Amino acid sequence: MKIILARITRTFILVLIGITLWACGLAAPTAGPSATQSPIPQPTRTPEPPAPPTPTAQPSVAVLLAPEGADEGQVNALNQILTGLIVSDESGWRLQVLPTLDPGDLADVRVVVAVPPATNLADLAAAAPDTQFLALGIPGVGPAANLSVIGGQGERPDQAAFLAGFVAASITPDWRVGVVVEPGSVSGKATSLGFANGVKYFCGLCRPAYPPFPRSGYPLVVEVAPGAAANQWQEQITNLQAWQVQTVFVQPQVAQQALLEDLANAGMKFILTGALPEGLRPHWVASLGSGDLLLEVYSVWEQLVAGKGGQDVSLPLGFSAVNPDFLSPGKQGLAEEMLKDLLMGLIHTGVDPLTGESVPAP
Repeated sequence: MKIILARITRTFILVLIGITLWACGLAAPTAGPSATQSPIPQPTRTPEPPAPPTPTAQPSVAVLLAPEGADEGQVNALNQILTGLIVSDESGWRLQVLPTLDPGDLADVRVVVAVPPATNLADLAAAAPDTQFLALGIPGVGPAANLSVIGGQGERPDQAAFLAGFVAASITPDWRVGVVVEPGSVSGKATSLGFANGVKYFCGLCRPAYPPFPRSGYPLVVEVAPGAAANQWQEQITNLQAWQVQTVFVQPQVAQQALLEDLANAGMKFILTGALPEGLRPHWVASLGSGDLLLEVYSVWEQLVAGKGGQDVSLPLGFSAVNPDFLSPGKQGLAEEMLKDLLMGLIHTGVDPLTGESVPAP
């Protein structure tokens, strides 16, 4: 009995030991402490400086140089022309109208267009070789590398009047001719004296064969203020009629439609510069002209913008239109031969174009 119990006890112990060992085999082994991994160092990126702002392109600058004393009508018309040209240019422009201009003002100026009585253009052009200059009808200015000229001979009212006087005397019996001018201005004085000298160049003493005989002789000179009302010139027209004046030259500054109509109603013929007003052809002899300075700006603008200077556009005086009912081809040819010598300097008007005063022929 004891032997059996001893065996059972031993067996039980063995089983208990087996179970214990089996349970220990199922338990997960305890992991040892794991090593801490340091992160891999990344290269530090230096921040780039911000890009500088892109500069905004400045518009090109054009200057209309119109000094005190410039012709207001010409300045206004040229302002419109230049405005139209720069608006049509897609690169962008800005127009300034200035009475004066110094070399220090030209840093951003691309084109300068100057009208009389602008001066020192040659000096300004030399001081700013990257700026293109254009002189319109300014006497004594010649072309240079960055200086272009239109009508460099300038306006010569004495020459136009000299030609008109020559023509008027050649078509008028007894040389009974006259001239209508504005009072007090250089242009008015040059026109008056130039016309008288042109008449005398054709007919000498110009003594009429039949009365009346004005004490001053022909031509007669009358003055009318620009923009005057009709009642302000009636006395002058009456004076011309009293001395049987048949042909007159009318200075362009006073050649308004109403005045020309009154001259026509008084039975007079007239010579003009510029276009013939509507309805007055039966009394119109001829129109004189030197081309249109302002229209020539269109012809040179692209070259100026492209930096091409030194252009010289001549606008010689001549007949822009003629009425053959009064001025025959033969007399027109005679006048044109005289004009050729006048423009070549072989004939002198006897007038200082800068003052309108009389000067002896050289």
